[in-house]
Amino acid sequence: MSRFLEKNLNKVLMDFQNVEKLEIEFENNLSGNIIIKDAKITYNEKNGFININAIDAHFSINTTLVYRYEKIKNTIIIRLDNLNIYLKKKN
Repeated sequence: MSRFLEKNLNKVLMDFQNVEKLEIEFENNLSGNIIIKDAKITYNEKNGFININAIDAHFSINTTLVYRYEKIKNTIIIRLDNLNIYLKKKN
């Protein structure tokens, strides 16, 4: 990803820094969903990973594989070559 898009990504993820209930949904080559409570989503510019942390779960998404992302209301869609990842805030 370009540096410009990485700076935008930080702004997009600000609304998702502390999420009471987060649903992670996968689409395309991998399908299914996971619900995580008390999730914290951060972006580490130094190593280029989006980190999703909770008490009993940890996920990392390598942004070099991401070709597009967008925010629609309470959902962030992260698109990779053969996989779409939806991060949905649930209340």
